[in-house]
Amino acid sequence: MNKVTFFIGVDISKLHLDFCIVKGGKVLSFKRIENHTSAIKRYLHSVLALENIDYSNTVYCMEYTGIYNNHLVKILSENNAHIWLENPIHGLDP
Repeated sequence: MNKVTFFIGVDISKLHLDFCIVKGGKVLSFKRIENHTSAIKRYLHSVLALENIDYSNTVYCMEYTGIYNNHLVKILSENNAHIWLENPIHGLDP
């Protein structure tokens, strides 16, 4: 496995995905796309065209929101991406 260099945080909703690309604590870009397979594939293809970003050196982190994650998780899994699904209630007081 390559060293993880990039962190891509994804905010998931029924209609949209908000992607934030971070390297070394610095935000490189932010993009909102539709939560559809074709839009996700186009966006990920454009991200992979950026210098030095690939699935092996990037962690994709998102809250687990049930079915709204399905398109993105399926595409990332098919490409052996490093996926971190976070519990949405993590850190909340009981």
